[in-house]
Amino acid sequence: MVKNKEKAYGILYTIARYWFLALFVGSIIDALLVSIFNFSFLMLSYRSWSCLFNGMIMYYHTGMIEVLVACVVLAVIISAPYLIVFIFSKRRMGWFMAGVVLYALDFISLATYFASIIIDGEIMQGELLNCIIGLIFNILGLALVIVALILARRLPQFARLGGYAAYDNAFSRVRMVSLQLNEYMYGVDAVVYSLNGRAMGELRPGKSRIIMIDGGYQRLTVSAAGTVSGEVVIPAGFDNPTYTVSRENVDGTYKLFIYRV
Repeated sequence: MVKNKEKAYGILYTIARYWFLALFVGSIIDALLVSIFNFSFLMLSYRSWSCLFNGMIMYYHTGMIEVLVACVVLAVIISAPYLIVFIFSKRRMGWFMAGVVLYALDFISLATYFASIIIDGEIMQGELLNCIIGLIFNILGLALVIVALILARRLPQFARLGGYAAYDNAFSRVRMVSLQLNEYMYGVDAVVYSLNGRAMGELRPGKSRIIMIDGGYQRLTVSAAGTVSGEVVIPAGFDNPTYTVSRENVDGTYKLFIYRV
C-alpha cells in the first residue's frame, strides 16, 4: 500500500511538472499564431497572452511590425520561468513551489482582468470566450499543481529515488537514527535493514546500530528469512529518532514490526 501511494504521488508530481512545460509551450504557440496569422487565444498563461494582445492592438494602430515582434519576444520571456521550473523541479521541491506561486499570481491577474471587463460591461464576444477558456484551463491547472505539491511532500524518498523531497537542503540535515533489535527473536539469527530500498547491513538480536540519514523523508525496512518484512516511514525533520524491531505472531504468521521508542 505504501509503495502504491508513493508511485501515485510520483506520477502526479511528474504530470504537474509537465503542466508547467505546457504553460511555456502554450505561450510559444500563441507567439507563433500572432507572428503568422495575427491571431492569439488565451490558452494557459494570462500574462503572456496579455502581452501578445496589447502587441496586436499597438500594431493595428501604428502599423509598426517592430512593436509586434517585440511583444512576441517579451511574451516568450515572460513564460520562460515555467520552463525553468519544469527543468529544475525534478530534484528540487523549492523550484516547484516557486512555480506554484508564480502560477497562482498569474491566475489572480486573469481573474482580476475578467472581473474588470464584466463590471465595465465593455467586452467583445471573442474576448469573453478567451477569458472563459483561460479560467477553465487555469483553474484545472492550478488545482493540479497544488494537489501535486501537497502529496509530493509526503514522498519518503529524495534525489536518489526520483528527485522528490520535502526540503531542498535535506542532505545538509544529517541525523542519527538508532535501530535496536529485540533480544528475544526466536528463530531469527539476523535481520537485514534497508534504507529507501537499499540494503545497509545486518542486525543481530539484542544489538543496535546507528544509521546516518539526511533530513528528508526516509523509508526503513527490515527483513529476515521465514518472516514477513516490516517497514516504517521516518518523517522529515531535525530529530534523532530511535526505533526497535520485534518479531510477533499474527494469526499464525510471524511478522517483523518497527516501533518508535
